[in-house]
Amino acid sequence: MIVLITNAISPYGYDIQQVLGLPNGGNYRFRYRPKWVHSEISTTYSNPTSGLIVLRDKSTGTLTPIRHIEIFDTGRIGEAIVLHFSIKDYIHPSDAEAIIKSITSWQATNNVENKPGNDLKYLVFKLPEDISPTKVDPDTAWTTVLKSLGKIQLYDKFGFIRITSLESDGKQAKSTSVGGHQHAFVLAPGKTYTLKAAEYMPSQITDSDEAIQDPFDVTLHAPSDFSLIRGTQRVVGKYDELRFVFTVPESFAGKTTEISLSCDQPCDAKKYGISNIALPIKVRRKYRSLIIVVIAFGLYFLSESIPKSGFTFISPETYRGIATFFIGRYLQ
Repeated sequence: MIVLITNAISPYGYDIQQVLGLPNGGNYRFRYRPKWVHSEISTTYSNPTSGLIVLRDKSTGTLTPIRHIEIFDTGRIGEAIVLHFSIKDYIHPSDAEAIIKSITSWQATNNVENKPGNDLKYLVFKLPEDISPTKVDPDTAWTTVLKSLGKIQLYDKFGFIRITSLESDGKQAKSTSVGGHQHAFVLAPGKTYTLKAAEYMPSQITDSDEAIQDPFDVTLHAPSDFSLIRGTQRVVGKYDELRFVFTVPESFAGKTTEISLSCDQPCDAKKYGISNIALPIKVRRKYRSLIIVVIAFGLYFLSESIPKSGFTFISPETYRGIATFFIGRYLQ
C-alpha cells in the first residue's frame, strides 16, 4: 500500500479539498519532486495499486489520514513525478489510529524523523501491509475530518464542498472505466440530472452564529451543449445542501468530458479558499439519434432525386438544409 503525504501548506493544502470533495470513482493527481519519493516506489503502474492520502500539519507534525485511493498511472511534468489516482472510501475514524501507527513504524525503520516545522525526508513510500477500508458513513467521516482540519492554520476560514450524489429519476449515475484505469460517471443522453453537494465551513463561524459574513455563489460549469436549469446556488450558512440541475443533450456520438463546481463572484477565494471540483462524465450514445442521422444522410444524398419522384413543391436545397440541420443536431 502506497502512502501519499501532503503538507498543510500553500499551495499543496488545496489538494485536500479535491480529495475530500470528490465521490468514489472521481479522479485526481498529486505531484512530487523525486527527492520526496522513496526509491522503492515504482514510477510505472501496469495494475492499479491501493494507496492512502494523509495530511500532515507541518507546524505540529500531526498526521491525519484522509482517504483510500487507487493509483493507476504516473507521469512527469518537468522534474516532478505525477501520481494519478481514483478516489475510494473515506477513512473510518477507528482505522485512523492504526494507519498512523503503521506510518510511524515505517518512519522509525527508515530513519525518517517527523519533527514539527521541518520537512519529512519522504512523502511517498510503501507500507509493508495493506489496510483494507472499513465501511463508513461518508457524511460522518467527512465531517469528522473537517473538524480536525478546522484547527489547522492553513484552513482557517476555508470552505469545503463535497459532491454527494448525481442522479436522474432516483437512479444514481455509476462510475465506469473510460480507458486505462481512469473512471467517469455515465450519463444518459436527453436525461435531466440533479447534482447534490454538501457545503461546510468548519472554523469560520462559531456555534452561536451560523451565518456567513459574506454569502457567495457556487456555480456548476458544464459543456456548452448542456442545458443548465439550476446552475448557481448561494451559500449563506455554515452547513448547506446545494442542488444543481442540468439536462444532457441527445447525441449519437457520445463523449467523455467533465462538469465542475467552482466558487465564483462574489466569492472571495482568498478568504474562503474554495477550489474548483471537477467530475469526469461519459455521455452514452443515443441509438435513436443514430436512426435519425441515417435518415438525414439518406435525405441529403437523395435530395436531387426526391423532387423528380413527384415531390416538386420542395426544392433539393430545402431537403439538404433539413438534413444538415438534423445531422448537426444529433451528430455532435
